[in-house]
Amino acid sequence: MAGLNRNTKIKGTGPMPDFPPSADNIFATYYGQGQPYATYAYYPGFNGGTAGRGIMIYQANDTSNIVMYDKNGAVTGGGSWTSSGLTIAEAAGSANADTWVGFYMDNTDAMLYILTSDTSTSPDTLYFSKINEAGTVTAIGNAALASTNLDGMTHRGTNQGRLRRLGGDGSGNFGIYFGKANDNVAPYTHAVPNRGVDIQISASDGSLSYADAMPSTHGSPYYLRSVNMGPTANGIIGGWSYYNGASGDGNTGGFYNTVNGKSASNVQMGTPFSNGTPYLSATPNPVQWRETYILTGNGQAYGSMVYEVSAIHAWMDEMAVYYGIL
Repeated sequence: MAGLNRNTKIKGTGPMPDFPPSADNIFATYYGQGQPYATYAYYPGFNGGTAGRGIMIYQANDTSNIVMYDKNGAVTGGGSWTSSGLTIAEAAGSANADTWVGFYMDNTDAMLYILTSDTSTSPDTLYFSKINEAGTVTAIGNAALASTNLDGMTHRGTNQGRLRRLGGDGSGNFGIYFGKANDNVAPYTHAVPNRGVDIQISASDGSLSYADAMPSTHGSPYYLRSVNMGPTANGIIGGWSYYNGASGDGNTGGFYNTVNGKSASNVQMGTPFSNGTPYLSATPNPVQWRETYILTGNGQAYGSMVYEVSAIHAWMDEMAVYYGIL
């Protein structure tokens, strides 16, 4: 169990595990680092790229252009990084794509991997691509989803996870969880036992494969929500689902054990005053970016919130112990 001991207290009592400290100092300063605007999420530029550049991904919708800025706040970049920003069609290498689905900034590859969708097909078609700082887009491939019950994926959706790389930066295929369907219940319906689907994306050609997100020991009358982080070394996935007021109740969410099938949903994640969970004015939307999780959200405007992946995963495992599922 990766060095963890079973909590001998009654689950959910005693001090809640401390949230890890910010790791924002692992990056040099970049434009937007202070995150001064609600709905505008700024991320550090490419590893090895021009110093001070930041990339803005809009949080209030799923269609606005992505923009790269220099340290003085001027729109910058060549190729597909145009003066108006990167469009969905440019990112996908196809005019058919119309919705952002996921982002993964690979520190090793110095590439921003992008998942987009064409919602005019039935079922939706996912386009997988990558772009470098110079603005060169490589269209890796596209494939239709297996069922219309998997339609409607967006980069802010609470029914799904966020784009992740299965072998970590620089290695392996990609995956994204979809909580509102089952792989084992044909044809991918939103129904009991609600085990969710792990959609895996080939790094070589964009082809899709599917597996249950949760094992056969898990069954629930409700679907998985906001499985935005993990899996940890102990198989824990989860994240925030609801915003309830940071100074009082704090945000709530869930943790799911993909090994033994146990789960704890709609539980307290903590507050700045109880365990150091960061103050957020909206439900956090973690994105994996250059070997960190960066927390953003529609309405978030309180500074960069950057955390090492290993530190977040250790906290998730501790929370799973706290809630009695690990």
